[in-house]
Amino acid sequence: MCLAAPVFLRRIGELTPTTLVISLVSAVALLAAIVAFAVVDLAGGSPAMWVVAGIAALCAVAIAWRLRRPLGQLGSYDVPVADAVLGGVAPGDAGA
Repeated sequence: MCLAAPVFLRRIGELTPTTLVISLVSAVALLAAIVAFAVVDLAGGSPAMWVVAGIAALCAVAIAWRLRRPLGQLGSYDVPVADAVLGGVAPGDAGA
């Protein structure tokens, strides 16, 4: 998510330097935490990292299998409409 946010914000023209820096720092911090956990866990002999690696491998296979057939135009018309907004149209804005 930390790396996807700047890509999305750039696509819609709302990326700022502050957002980019916060996203990159967050991604590096999360990666460091994951690596530290993995090192400590593997040194302790716990099978947790092997379970996580197995689940990651299954997810990679599932993603590769799904990418054989692209989704097509999913999300091409991602334009908000009044009915899609939480709460719908405000009573005073029905004619606007």
